[in-house]
Amino acid sequence: MKNSWAGPFANLFGGKGELPTAKTVLVPLVGSTMDESALKVAGEVARESSGRVHVLYIIEVPRAVPLDDPMREQVLNGERILRDVEDHWPHKKTSVATELLQARQAGPAIVTEVVERGADLVIMGIDHERRYGDYSLGSTTAHVLQHVPSRVWLLRAPINQNGVR
Repeated sequence: MKNSWAGPFANLFGGKGELPTAKTVLVPLVGSTMDESALKVAGEVARESSGRVHVLYIIEVPRAVPLDDPMREQVLNGERILRDVEDHWPHKKTSVATELLQARQAGPAIVTEVVERGADLVIMGIDHERRYGDYSLGSTTAHVLQHVPSRVWLLRAPINQNGVR
């Protein structure tokens, strides 16, 4: 067994204790504390199947602003984050591509990228969010789960004893 953390999930993956294969793994960076974990898992899955990882950073543009607005500060931040991913990518035998997008909403943009790239797995890190006292996936995650045609893995941040992340 190559991945000790995959062992408990062996029955899900045909009893072999191996990760499932995915030729193209899409990782949208959503600003979660779990983004880094999502990148690590994506790299492992892609390495096991000689696949590739595509990392997205999406800037949500308010409706009052033109979609092609330069949004310099957000673009510079996104470019810095994506450059860090490329510079510190630990899986040397696995290719990683990064892309910065501007969209009205992240959810539909992620779905479009999955379809256009033929991604067979999406890995997203999400925080433990509470809205009005109830747990909430958030609109982006909910949209992805409802509309993406491929497998979706969510990595959720842990909850502390008080029920808050």
